[in-house]
Amino acid sequence: MEACVREQVRGFQGRGYAVRVFHRENSVSSFYRRNEHRMSHHITDTLAGYFIGRAARKAMHPDVVCVFSHSTVGWYPLRVPPGCKQFHLYHGTYRGQAEAIRPFISYSGYLKLKWWDSMMLERLSGRGKNIFTVADLIGLEVNKYFGYEGVTLGNPLDMSDFRPFDQRASRKNLGLPADGVVGVFVGTTQPNKNFPVIRRLVEALPEINWVLVIRGLPENFNGLSANARVLTNVPRNRLPELYSAADFSVCPSRYDAFPYVVPEAISCGIPVLSTLNGCSHQFLYMPPLNHLVIQDPDNITAFIAAAKDIASRPAYYRELVRTESQPIVEHWMNLGNFWKRFWEVTGL
Repeated sequence: MEACVREQVRGFQGRGYAVRVFHRENSVSSFYRRNEHRMSHHITDTLAGYFIGRAARKAMHPDVVCVFSHSTVGWYPLRVPPGCKQFHLYHGTYRGQAEAIRPFISYSGYLKLKWWDSMMLERLSGRGKNIFTVADLIGLEVNKYFGYEGVTLGNPLDMSDFRPFDQRASRKNLGLPADGVVGVFVGTTQPNKNFPVIRRLVEALPEINWVLVIRGLPENFNGLSANARVLTNVPRNRLPELYSAADFSVCPSRYDAFPYVVPEAISCGIPVLSTLNGCSHQFLYMPPLNHLVIQDPDNITAFIAAAKDIASRPAYYRELVRTESQPIVEHWMNLGNFWKRFWEVTGL
């Protein structure tokens, strides 16, 4: 969502619009931000929506042409000038996430995500607005839970940054072996990212060199086998080289509405072993690449079999990605194509 908002701001400003972004840090009272850890999160989340909405409402003026809201902070009622359009972009639903990670969170946490965050705040945030979603799969989810008909807008990706680099040179720069198969994981250890699958893959496939780019690594993180190298705090501009050095990427998430790691890896020319999500549904649906989409996030046997298949013929899968998946990512996410579609669907 943050990547999408940043690109929206750049795109609007580059086309002559003045843009203001209202968020927790510049809209919520400093008192609540200082004491947030002492308060129940469902209270502070609701207050964030209130303060952000109130700040946007105070800033409203006759020249405002559109308001874009995201997540759970679009429910606050705004008085907009005549002709001003209101849009809400769904990047997924907390209800879908709650169902996917139910075994890993408390029952009260599950109820909060499902009923308060999703069926109350998320649903109200889109009421009476033009609805957009980041992927077709999320559009179905939004319609199922909220009853809203939306248009798939997609997300942007600067493909001048995310492009294939020379594999051998990339491996040399990263200190990786010139020969052998390399698998990469980019993500976190949070329950929705399903990191235990990565652990199992590392253990089951010692012949593969693994590079794990993990954000927010906890202090008590247990070490992995010698065939795994863990990197933390990797800047985004280094990711294309990491993907290019690898033979494939893994995205085992239990719930991920639009995991950027899928199109990023594809744009860098490597296949992605992924669970079903908004990106794999859209970019890996064609056979035989659809065999890399694992329907059950707990089916470690399927993950291992698919990883072995990729490792046995990496050049074959790279060519499939180049001819089948990359053109779809280009069509949907290339900045020029994204903004052309944006103006068409928004009517701005």
